[in-house]
Amino acid sequence: MKENKINNNNNKLSNITINTRKPRIGKKLWVYNIITMKLVNNKPYNSISECNRDLNIERKTINKYINNNKIYKYKYIFSNKLLDNNILNQYNINISDKARQVIIGELLGDGHLHLADNNQSARLEWAFSIKALPYVNYLKFNILKELCNDTLPTPYPKDNPRHYWFSTKFRPDLLELHKKWYKYDNINNRYIKTLPDPLDISPIALGHWLMGDGSYNNAVILCTDIFTKDEVLKLINYLYYKYNLDSNLLVIKYKLNNNLIIRYRIRFRSNSTHKIRLLIKEHILPEFYYKLGIN
Repeated sequence: MKENKINNNNNKLSNITINTRKPRIGKKLWVYNIITMKLVNNKPYNSISECNRDLNIERKTINKYINNNKIYKYKYIFSNKLLDNNILNQYNINISDKARQVIIGELLGDGHLHLADNNQSARLEWAFSIKALPYVNYLKFNILKELCNDTLPTPYPKDNPRHYWFSTKFRPDLLELHKKWYKYDNINNRYIKTLPDPLDISPIALGHWLMGDGSYNNAVILCTDIFTKDEVLKLINYLYYKYNLDSNLLVIKYKLNNNLIIRYRIRFRSNSTHKIRLLIKEHILPEFYYKLGIN
């Protein structure tokens, strides 16, 4: 009886099929970081699932972006094949030269670069009075269209708006501008806007500076309230040596919560009014000619 049991057990063992096949591996996926122009992790992923786990990007999103000639969040290119440098160079996400000049003009005024929480990108944002809505729309849907989405500017407050706010998308190329224009204030635990060195202010930038934060009161005035006295003097010297525009320091004093506040602005002398008109008139909208003293 014992012998029969052993034989039966042997028969059961002989019927077991051993799976010798290797685990299935999906199609390889090449993921490029467009900022560094290099392959993520220096090698392709063995599957979309592996990429999903590593980058925490949904599988359906990865499938959507594979070989569709679009960049995921201005950072990644997904491809099912190896891409050479000639192809990668076609994915140039750097902002255009004109847009960069416009942004510099806005940063000289009320424009602000806001750093993303992950410190990997930044966006440009503004708040304008309701009177400047045509200019807001011009920036968002025309001159900076490449950087913005299609949503309308945000009114504030919503019911009876006095201001409009809008921003560009978060982009890594704007991060480079943030590094040049901002420094961290350890006392107040925040970034503050400062003048970059060296300065590079084109006529286009100067025109947008005037439209966004300039005025005319018997002279062309540029608001520089956010900058220090030394920074404003630096701007005055730059404009004189670069464009032969003669200006002086305009000191603004007022009280806020019983505290004396002092701000500094640039006021162009009368002998430079005609010069600045010739320099920037073609770069500003006709509805802003009054800021050049032109009726």
